[in-house]
Amino acid sequence: GMIVVSGLVTAASLAAMPLVGGFWSLLILNIFAGIVGAAEYPPASALVITEGRRFGMGSTVAVMTMSTGLGMAIGPLMGGFILDAVDVNASFYSAGGIMVLGVVLLVSLSRRHRYSNDTGDSN
Repeated sequence: GMIVVSGLVTAASLAAMPLVGGFWSLLILNIFAGIVGAAEYPPASALVITEGRRFGMGSTVAVMTMSTGLGMAIGPLMGGFILDAVDVNASFYSAGGIMVLGVVLLVSLSRRHRYSNDTGDSN
């Protein structure tokens, strides 16, 4: 629910960055994107707790922390490569697209996980 909405709004905000017309509109868009992006953390933390009960809290928190760190390291690097290869607008459009891909992946994996729990299937 909230993670999907927040992810899609964050993706739209990223893709809209090149379209803003000045400092103040960019500032407002960034504040909006930050607030919406921060709204992902409470439900994501709830998912970590739910999965932690199943797989072990330490392992689940470690995977969440590792994936966040990897994203923070790889994202700017990819953005820099795209900026150098194409232009600054392409880096924001790509970031928005990657965010949408992440939302689709989350929905797909969570549905499959929910289905496997409902049927007793371990795959």
